[in-house]
Amino acid sequence: MATSSIFSNIHITDEASCRAFLDAVEASEKAAKNQVRVPIKIRELTAEEEIAAVFRKDEK
Repeated sequence: MATSSIFSNIHITDEASCRAFLDAVEASEKAAKNQVRVPIKIRELTAEEEIAAVFRKDEK
């Protein structure tokens, strides 16, 4: 789904459209829960020197 779609106004004019919209929202929520997530190991950089070293690598 495009990110800009979350900023759209939705005008629901009848019960059938409302039900279809809610069914679609519920289906997308279930689909998101079924996605496989691959855990990755990360380390948060907190020291100024560590952060600076990362950016120095890009400059070379």
